[in-house]
Parts: sequence; C-alpha cells; structure tokens
Amino acid sequence: MANENKNRIMYILKYLWQNTDEQHTISVADIIEYLRINEIDANRHTVMKDTQQLQNCGIDIICQRSRMNRYFIGERLIELPELKLLIDAVEAARFIPKEKSEALIGKLLALTSKYEAAHLNRNICTDKRVKADNTKIYYTIDLINQAISENKMVEFQYFTYLPSKEKSLKFNGYFYKLHPHRITWSNDSYYLIGYNEKHKEEVVYRIDRIISLRITDVEALPMEDGFDVETFLKSTFLMFDGELTRVTLHCENSMMNCVIDKFGEDVETHYDPEQDTEHFTAVVDAATGPTFYSWVFNYQGKIKITEPQEVVEGFTDMLGKQLMAK
Repeated sequence: MANENKNRIMYILKYLWQNTDEQHTISVADIIEYLRINEIDANRHTVMKDTQQLQNCGIDIICQRSRMNRYFIGERLIELPELKLLIDAVEAARFIPKEKSEALIGKLLALTSKYEAAHLNRNICTDKRVKADNTKIYYTIDLINQAISENKMVEFQYFTYLPSKEKSLKFNGYFYKLHPHRITWSNDSYYLIGYNEKHKEEVVYRIDRIISLRITDVEALPMEDGFDVETFLKSTFLMFDGELTRVTLHCENSMMNCVIDKFGEDVETHYDPEQDTEHFTAVVDAATGPTFYSWVFNYQGKIKITEPQEVVEGFTDMLGKQLMAK
C-alpha cells in the first residue's frame, strides 16, 4: 500500500462529489475506507486537513459537527433546478441526434451526486422525440465558430430530402461559399447566418443539413454596418414564405398566449373593454403566405385577419383552394 499519495486530495474530492449531497453525508471513516480501497494511506488528521484545503480553494464542503463529523458537497457550480433545465433543453433540442443527447445528458448528470443523478435520470425519456440524424453537427458547429473567430470564409455542401426520404445534395453537390457571421437557434434547429456572394445578401442555412464543411484561407467580409440581425431573424424565422407585411388580427381574448408565443411579448396589441370585452387586436409583421395562413386557420376563427385587404383575400383564396381540393 502506498504511503503519502499526491493524488489523495483529488480522490477525496471525487468521493465527496459523487457520493454526497444534503440528504447523503459521509464520515471521515468513510473517506479513509474509500482511500484504503484505492491503496492510499490516510488518517483522521490528514483527511480533515485535506477537506479544509478544498474548502479554502472554494469547494463548498459542509461539515455537520458531531461526535463523528459528517461531510457533504453543498452549493455546486450548477444547482439541481438549473441542471434540470439544461437536461430538458437537451432533450427537447431536435438538432441534437439521439445518441449525442444521451451522451451530453450523461455529462450533465456527472455534475451532481449519484443520488440526485439517479433521480433526474428517472425523468428522462427521449425515445419519442423527433431528433436530427446528422451526428456530425457538433463538429460542424465547432468549425463554424472557428471560422467566425478567425474571420474566414467557409465552403460546404447542402442536402435536402427526396420523397423516398433519401438525402440528396443540392445542385449536384455544389459547394456553397459563405462569409459566416452568426449562429442562431430557432424553431428547434440551429442556423448559420452569412453573406452569400452569389445572392449578394445575408442568407440562412440549417446547420444539420450542412455537410463537408471546411474553412478556407479567404478572409470573410464583415457584416454590413447597421444590419439589424433581430429584424432579419424575425422576418426569416417568423414565417418562412412570403413578403413581410404589417397585418391586423382580430382575436378572442383566449388567444393572447398564442399570439405572444408566435410574435413575442413586444407584439403590438390593443384592448378596449368599452368597445369589446371579448376580443383584442394585434398588429404584427408577418411573411404572408401559406405558412402564415395555416397558422391563422389552425385557430378556427378565433383569430381573424382584418387588414390589409390583399392579405384577407389571400387567406380567402387559400381556403377556397382547400375546399376545391376536397
């Protein structure tokens, strides 16, 4: 059995980290036995000295004073409610493939005790969630971040799905050339925003549909001064088709949550109970087209388009085509 081991304090930290929390404490004798199993000599004095040193380094080791002092890790870098939020986000994120989700959740669970990890693990169920199947998305995101940091252009191929569900490279495997500017998460997917020289404008690409990405030696152009990223994202992700138009909606009171969920808390609304106690008006900037019309239709008359007239007519035309199709 080894005598003094330089790694003793790290073994003590590992044991405390994995095996203790407010509901599960350990004694000095427990620590000494754990060290013995790992062939490390220790006594009551050295263990107490080491735990004090860990406390001095900022580790929140709580000592419950008694005839046999008991120890546990108190405040952690990420607390249990915060950890649950992160795990929920990983579970819900469609852009993270299933196996990557499971691996990442495993790493998150290692941030707490084995008892709390087991409790959290019982609430995890990812089997029924729709997940991306591009397992290389982690590395793609890492390369994009590197390119943005180094101010370099990127090249990549982009695929779409055929009716057979097979992947097909767009434009026969053409390599897109882009000046990368931002990465954003919207509508359960990660997107790359950058300047496309061919189109002479900022465009977006789904990162989970990007493959064969490489960083070039060409300096990337900076984002144009005054470019409003927030407005661009709203116009792009709010509704994917059609031209951005200011639209007035007449909504039942129960629809406020739905309007805010779609357009954000800063959406312009008007409510005058002296005129109408059951409805409010929302004025939104929406890309009017099939997607927007389908969103309105989904609420079966509880949300109605009132202005402008061309948008009202567009919605009516879509309904007419749907009825004719039946």
